[in-house]
Amino acid sequence: MSEAQGCSKITLVRERPHTAALKAGSKSEIRRKSEIRSPHPVPHSVRSLRDTEAPVASVLSAEPMPESFAISAFGFRPSDFGFSSGLDAGDRALTMPSMNRAENRLLLGLPVNAPWVSVSCWLAFQAGLIPTAKAADYAIGADVSFLKQAESQGAVFKDQAQAKPGLAILKDHGYNWVRLRLFHSPARLPNDLPYTISSAQEARKLGFKFLLDYHYSDSWADPGKQTIPKAWEGKSHPELVQAVFDYTRDTIQAFANAGVLPDLVQVGNEITPGMLWPDGKLPENWPNFADLLKAGIKGVKAGSGANPPPRIMIHIDRGGDKKRTQYFFDKLDSYDIPYDVIGQSYYPWWQGSLLDLRENLNFMAAHYHKDIILVEVAYCWRPTEYKQRSGPFPETPEGQKEFLDEANRIVLATPDNRGIGIFWWEPAVKTGPLRSRGFFGDDGSTLPVITAFDRLAKK
Repeated sequence: MSEAQGCSKITLVRERPHTAALKAGSKSEIRRKSEIRSPHPVPHSVRSLRDTEAPVASVLSAEPMPESFAISAFGFRPSDFGFSSGLDAGDRALTMPSMNRAENRLLLGLPVNAPWVSVSCWLAFQAGLIPTAKAADYAIGADVSFLKQAESQGAVFKDQAQAKPGLAILKDHGYNWVRLRLFHSPARLPNDLPYTISSAQEARKLGFKFLLDYHYSDSWADPGKQTIPKAWEGKSHPELVQAVFDYTRDTIQAFANAGVLPDLVQVGNEITPGMLWPDGKLPENWPNFADLLKAGIKGVKAGSGANPPPRIMIHIDRGGDKKRTQYFFDKLDSYDIPYDVIGQSYYPWWQGSLLDLRENLNFMAAHYHKDIILVEVAYCWRPTEYKQRSGPFPETPEGQKEFLDEANRIVLATPDNRGIGIFWWEPAVKTGPLRSRGFFGDDGSTLPVITAFDRLAKK
């Protein structure tokens, strides 16, 4: 689309730090004047308003230009833009693939009859375009629920041929969050309340933040099973709701008393099919499920006492599945469930391609306006999941790192800075099938994947 066809050109220009210029008209009319700076706080979207003279667009500036940036566009159809790629539906993220670095500018065509446009940028930390979420707020995390058990049973983990505690190795490579699961009364797995408190204390001593994962079961709760704890069997629905509240309140209080109140709590684990079957099983028992979820959330608040309560995560297992994600969260929102963060599991052999993941992250950010964490991701360093078919990367140590690099790039590119972290499941176990997904080879030495965040997190 050319200017002759009725399109204003907008040039990306240098402004004062942490400001965005709003200006109508052609590139020659863009001026560096304080009165055209955005009154809206960044990094939230900057919205311009139409005036009577010409269409208005938002301009965000940086110098030198970053390698790439993205905008979220609302109120436009794909045909409203003067380029054909990047925007496949209204209210979708649009990635700008190229720019004129020699002239330190980017030209974007907008039709003269365009309504308002919302523009926001998210970059690698060093780009410096506008202040994004603080680097320390981005969760580089790992589920270390088996780590304490593995080390107590003699597992030795090494980095650069030196034996170190697993948590210290993670910390050395930029990890700043741990995730720990909690079972109600486990018979054979270690993840009861005392074990989990002790694990959290060890992590906090090293400065980790802490995500607590309630399973509301005596063993694994996941899409295939959400088994009610034995202690709660036979309870009526009202009794079960009360039990969820009491148990959540009391355990959160125990963490707080031990000096390790979680920073973030997920009420249930991969709860796409509901929780506490059969009472809260989905899709048939949505009202019951909503009651149980609300009871857990209220229990978190009540157990926090005078402390600021942890943020609440809702965790499902549909990382690359936009359709199922939309069904679940639209239905959830109809019950007015209060939560802060969407958690997704993403294992590519189960949950779609990396493009599917990207589509779903963009959708969730635009549709639900919640922070998003990939709270479970993994890839194997030896042939395991892709023995009979090819995967997105080779199942090799190098391929495992390439997967994490790419998944993290997609999270960082989520519109409006809504992608706030990524967690590996599970990096450090002693033996067994999960070792193939871990960060350590059979001899206990670190694999290349451990360095995935070195360049982002190290100073």
